[in-house]
Amino acid sequence: PEWGGRELLRRLARRRIKYPIIVVSGSVSTKLVRGYARWKTKLHFLAKPFTFEELAHLLSKYLGPIDPQSGLSV
Repeated sequence: PEWGGRELLRRLARRRIKYPIIVVSGSVSTKLVRGYARWKTKLHFLAKPFTFEELAHLLSKYLGPIDPQSGLSV
């Protein structure tokens, strides 16, 4: 609760986190995207509002297929 999303991303960058990161925001700026494009990790932006299908597609890249009925990885 003490940090916003940008501060969390900065701290993760300093630790050189290599896990995929999904940033969910209602206002994703081009400047922010370009600023984090240099990361060695996979950084994805998902703009609000998004559909379950959009989220499931992105998550399935890393977790495997998502069952649309239960919302769980299959």
